Amino acid sequence: MTIRIPSLTVYTTPYGIQGPQGVQGPTGANSIVPGSTGPTGFTGPIGPTGFIGPTGATGFVGPTGATGFVGPTGPTGPIGPTGADSTIPGPLGPTGATGATGAKGDTGIQGISGLPGDIYSTSSSTTFNLGSLVIGTPTQIVVPTGLAYTKAQEILIAASATQYFFGTIITYSGTTISFVIDGITGSGIFSDWDVNLNAAVGPAGDVGPAGATGINGATGPIGPTGSIGPTGSIMSVNNIDFGSFGVTITNVIDFILQAGNYDMGTITAPNIVFIDEGTL
Repeated sequence: MTIRIPSLTVYTTPYGIQGPQGVQGPTGANSIVPGSTGPTGFTGPIGPTGFIGPTGATGFVGPTGATGFVGPTGPTGPIGPTGADSTIPGPLGPTGATGATGAKGDTGIQGISGLPGDIYSTSSSTTFNLGSLVIGTPTQIVVPTGLAYTKAQEILIAASATQYFFGTIITYSGTTISFVIDGITGSGIFSDWDVNLNAAVGPAGDVGPAGATGINGATGPIGPTGSIGPTGSIMSVNNIDFGSFGVTITNVIDFILQAGNYDMGTITAPNIVFIDEGTL
């Protein structure tokens, strides 16, 4: 025979199946033992961010504190060893006086003379009687060759400033000038005449080319270098007495008013002295 059991619970204790939960009893007096914490509830959604409030005013900056006093200058340290010779050249000394000017060079060779200009001034020994000459009459006068007279020029023939005649040239050939008499002044018979153009003096001819420049003479020797002036003295003081924020200097030998280091000699400073700048 087979017995089928649908569900079977086996307990290892002697109590058997747990009964239903009983009704909760009344709340007792305040207990000093905390009860168990209940489960944490679900976290709610995050609320919207609130508006940012205005920035507060900047506070006042406090006043700057007073600057402390400058302490006294410490004593000067010992002088260091002398450095190696400088490779930078020192400043140039003053320029010496200019030497004497050298001897003047020889004059250059004279240039070639220009071509001779036109020649009109000459003389004549032809005899004329001023009283027998007639205006409008052709006549001739003997003169040297090589003159520059040409047709239609005015010729002046004078024995003196008050005895002369003039005319218009017809031809000039060899030693003879043929001309028509245009005017007569004075009287007398003469055979010593000055002959020239009877017109205003023309412009001067072009100047001929200049001759080549002569060779320059040798340069004179350079004069001796002038002596270097005396070196300025460094400020030297035998005694300095610094009073209360004042300075009294005695026995000053010489000094140069310029920035730099100075030899102050013996210094006595009974009070503190504030030095803004410079080196003593």
